[in-house]
Amino acid sequence: MILIISAIAAPSFINYYRSARVRSAADVVKTYLNEGRQLAIRQNAPVCVKSTSTAVQFLQTNCTGTAIAVAGLTSSSSTIRLPDNITLSTSGAIFTNLGAANPGATYTVTDTVSGQQLTVTVAGSGRVTTP
Repeated sequence: MILIISAIAAPSFINYYRSARVRSAADVVKTYLNEGRQLAIRQNAPVCVKSTSTAVQFLQTNCTGTAIAVAGLTSSSSTIRLPDNITLSTSGAIFTNLGAANPGATYTVTDTVSGQQLTVTVAGSGRVTTP
């Protein structure tokens, strides 16, 4: 009896686990974007949150400026790794000293195992949202 119930419930649990993993990764990206926004406000200077497929980096002034090392978050190369099996579309939001984003940006977070995706949007006002 227990084996039958387990066999029926397993696909639902696996789907839930994969959805939770991509949701968690999107929340991590959202947190890093908000950290970049706070850095721009605190430093009273523009900060770019640049991403590669597996990492995020904070850069001064624009997306070609000097990397900003954030204590506790970055590696020796000033990059922040994303969770395993998660990729991020390459995009770059530049936050102004007042916290607005110029331009706004949309990041697509993808779970490479299941192919599930979520978007993280940065509005022109600097507000960072996930669906």
